[in-house]
Amino acid sequence: MSVPFSYSTQGTPRLILVCKCGMWHAQPQLANSLEGHSYAGRLTQDEAAILDQMSKANVRPRQILNTLRQRDKNNASTLRTIYNARQRNRIKEAGGRTQMQQLLHLLEDNMYLSWHRKDPELNVVTDLFWSHPDSINLLRSFPYVLLMDCTYKTNRYRLPLLEILGVTSTDITFSVGFCFLSSETMSNYTWALNILRGLLDGWPTPSVFVTDRELGLINAIEEVFPQCSHQLCIWHINKMVLTNTKKMFARNDDFQLFNKRWTDLMYATTEASFELMLATLRVKYADMKGLLNYLEDTWLRDYKNRFVRAWTNPLFHLGETTTQRVESAHSTLKQHLGTCTANFEALWSVIHGMLDIQHNRIKSSFKVSLNVVQHGYMDGLYRRLRGYVSLKALKLICNEVERGVNVGTDRSLCGCDLRTTCGLPCAHELNVHILAGSPIPLEDVHVYWKKLSMVPDASVNRTAYNLNDELQRVVSKFETFVDEDSRVRTIQQLREISCPSSTSCIAPQAKVQTRGRPSLDSFGNYVIGSKKMKKGKRGMKRKAEEDDTSTTRDPSGFEYVLTPAEATSVRRKVKQVRNKVHRTREASMGVFEIGFIHTIQPDWIQHVETTVNVDSDGNCGFRCVAAGLGFSDIDGWKRVRTAMVNELQENQEFWKDLLGSYFDQIKGAVQFFEGKDVGSDNWIQHLMLCLSTCHMVVA
Repeated sequence: MSVPFSYSTQGTPRLILVCKCGMWHAQPQLANSLEGHSYAGRLTQDEAAILDQMSKANVRPRQILNTLRQRDKNNASTLRTIYNARQRNRIKEAGGRTQMQQLLHLLEDNMYLSWHRKDPELNVVTDLFWSHPDSINLLRSFPYVLLMDCTYKTNRYRLPLLEILGVTSTDITFSVGFCFLSSETMSNYTWALNILRGLLDGWPTPSVFVTDRELGLINAIEEVFPQCSHQLCIWHINKMVLTNTKKMFARNDDFQLFNKRWTDLMYATTEASFELMLATLRVKYADMKGLLNYLEDTWLRDYKNRFVRAWTNPLFHLGETTTQRVESAHSTLKQHLGTCTANFEALWSVIHGMLDIQHNRIKSSFKVSLNVVQHGYMDGLYRRLRGYVSLKALKLICNEVERGVNVGTDRSLCGCDLRTTCGLPCAHELNVHILAGSPIPLEDVHVYWKKLSMVPDASVNRTAYNLNDELQRVVSKFETFVDEDSRVRTIQQLREISCPSSTSCIAPQAKVQTRGRPSLDSFGNYVIGSKKMKKGKRGMKRKAEEDDTSTTRDPSGFEYVLTPAEATSVRRKVKQVRNKVHRTREASMGVFEIGFIHTIQPDWIQHVETTVNVDSDGNCGFRCVAAGLGFSDIDGWKRVRTAMVNELQENQEFWKDLLGSYFDQIKGAVQFFEGKDVGSDNWIQHLMLCLSTCHMVVA
């Protein structure tokens, strides 16, 4: 006989207990839904195809799952289903190839040109360069100005990524190549630039390179492209000057005045005006030797011809005086990546999709310039230019026409900056055509602006190569080898050329956070890399992983010396410099003029009402206490030291019990004699100073 009995939890039946022959048996109730069942959650053939397409488009798993659920309300798949399917597709596509073999296979299938270097002993890739075939055509079509900069937090190997960019005649940035370097040294940059020079074999070389003050890159450019000019990014220069000079000024207004004079100096259009402004700057800040020495030694003596307009305006740089295009390209790439744990294969997939969108946009811009006539350029002045030059060139010329109202035909008033920097007719030339009633000749426009296609000029003198001669050299060298290792290495190198996917080289080891308990800083925060988090939080591990995988850059030096209002205008993410603190603007201005504000516990900052910059004469600690107690700036520190000595004498038993054997040392440290200071070696005594100060304040 069976007697059913229902057992429930929270009112919902879970098990049905059935008695059979005196024995109770548990029978599970049937599920109400199919979620979580692997068989029910399997993907159909159409869904698998959609997943494969969306994965190749770098769509995230959660978004793929949402798409599948929108197509089929009865879909019972989970995120784990999506992850497993993507992993199976990757394994199937790799076909048993290693990561480097698969990468080189993809590069070859998509007609990329790639180069790599490896450690001869470990066979590990150290440097890697690849370039899209359309990017190479764009480089050969628009080689005049190239911009370069390295970024980080893009890959699991922690290799810096050097991006090389150019600018089309339609004012769109294009990527020339992507180079992963083992280190940012001159030898690594030289290797990458030699590859760049090889891509330009027979085609015109760049007229100008624009970079920041990366000495290894600058030296490499001078070695590989000695005939090319080099410019420094004025944005980076301004930020470095801000970082190193703002702390020298007690008042923000004084710094703003200096910053304006420095900016005027950089934008001086003639050498005479530059020398006059520099002389004025030296007179105004004659008592600030540190400021003048920094400007002279770091920027003006060796690099003024690389960023001051008097020297850069004669160059054909197309108005590119900063590396902001590179910074924007870094940001776009990191947004597509979403994490810095990608391997080379995943990076290539993201970059390949980005380049496809980039090249389509460039082709579209060419068609617009060829076929679209905007109303602003219907005037007869532009009759010979419409459809033959880019819309960007027409816009620059139109702006110059407006400027020419105050210039006339006087060349001395014009300056001719547009002619020298962009190869377009400047104000006084345009006024000649306007007065004559004639259109602007097409010959007055540089060939750069007339190029409206991705097809490079075929009439170039490329270096002639004879394959048979090169093969004969390889054979002759191979026969000279007496050891078997050299012969095997040569065969492997030839095999990598003929069949890249057979390479024996391996990817670098991923650099991850080591195991073990994170270290603590002075505020009790766990330190993970360059990030911090509160201890005792349940999500500590997850937070550490998020910090370790984020592509977000660390704050730059200039962001630590800016006020909140200034930092917001430069960069919205002020929370990377400090936590949000709600205070009045006056308090913010005072506190954030401290150069090391980032070292102060954020919870304390909101209680700071004002700051005092005391003299660093060895008594600075006592001066701080005196300022806090409202004593005089002249002899207040003496009163503090005297009060501390009296405190020690009046309560000797209390302090001896508290300090033990350190009592005599601390008493000797705080005793005041004319000319005596604490000294930088007596850090242990500073603890006593803090304790006694607190005691006095409470008293």
